[in-house]
Amino acid sequence: MLRIFLDRAPRRAAAGLLLAGAAATAAACSASGDGESFDNTEDGSGPGAGSGQGTGTFDGSSSGATGGSDTTCASATAVAQLTEAPADIIWVVDQSGSMDQETTYVQQKINDFTSMIGASAVDYHVVMIADPDAGNGICVPPPLAGPACGDADRFRLVPQEVDSNDGPELAITTYASYSDFLRPEATKHFVFVTDDDSDMSAAEFLSQVAALQPSGMFDAVVVHAIYAYGTPGDGCDGPFGSGAAEGTVYTELVATTEGASGVICSGDWTTVFDQITKAVLSGAKVPCDLDVPPAPEGETLDTDLVNVAYQSGSGPLAVIPQVDSEAACGTADGWYYDDPAMPTTIHLCPKTCDVVEADAEAKLQIELGCETVQAE
Repeated sequence: MLRIFLDRAPRRAAAGLLLAGAAATAAACSASGDGESFDNTEDGSGPGAGSGQGTGTFDGSSSGATGGSDTTCASATAVAQLTEAPADIIWVVDQSGSMDQETTYVQQKINDFTSMIGASAVDYHVVMIADPDAGNGICVPPPLAGPACGDADRFRLVPQEVDSNDGPELAITTYASYSDFLRPEATKHFVFVTDDDSDMSAAEFLSQVAALQPSGMFDAVVVHAIYAYGTPGDGCDGPFGSGAAEGTVYTELVATTEGASGVICSGDWTTVFDQITKAVLSGAKVPCDLDVPPAPEGETLDTDLVNVAYQSGSGPLAVIPQVDSEAACGTADGWYYDDPAMPTTIHLCPKTCDVVEADAEAKLQIELGCETVQAE
């Protein structure tokens, strides 16, 4: 049986499946469905080791399929190399007179921030809205930026001076300067850095962002903020001085979009950088559309001997039943081929997709060689 393992943790997977080399092993699926253990490591120590094909029940509503095939099947194991969902990150940095330490910190640390994201193989783009030539200018250095603070493959500069209260507004009014650098399939993250509040309300900002074209570009948007909060009045006090005002709008934006926040006065933003990085990674999802993998060398793929299985964390492995088509999904769990006669893609039914995408520890595997479990 060829097993292809898609793991959402610690790296999140985007649509696409690249098969790493398969190591053939001798194993069999018994008539009771017990067989080779679920394994995402070459030594058999992966999660679910000891459980056989068909163990557990797929759970959209505790319904689905259990059990395995009645056939004996040859076995091989392959670990999938996963691509990551892309992320577009838009920084908007207050350059007012009280922000001299903070703008210097952003300039010094922005490459550390992107290195943390890059280490997870996420395809990221960074937009910086700040004027390098203004007071408290920010010149992003290489390797993120190009020479002289300029654009690069992953970096777009929007040379717009940002004042105390206009960060959210400028993120919208300068959109034409960076819209072509964003990708429709990417998750979108705004990072506001300011010691003041916004003149634009949270509701107005989110409304205007949602209206930006092309339609749907900001369907999944998260707002993060490094700002003044926690102390009534000026918002905060610390190594970077005092805030100018408590950022109540940013508090609402972060809460509404489930973003990360850090106290701007603290002098060390390592924790919030880490939180933002985790939020960026969490935007990537286990795919609901999977490439049909090739058969092992010298063999022919039998589309009636394919199963898709789901596991949450270290829980039981469960076989997802196959349905005939998208129309047959209805409100039930299942998967189906794009073209039953010559399939190239496996699609999860909407209900199943919702379950998998909502599961932070979701794992999927495609198994070749055992009789396909059909929906009842």
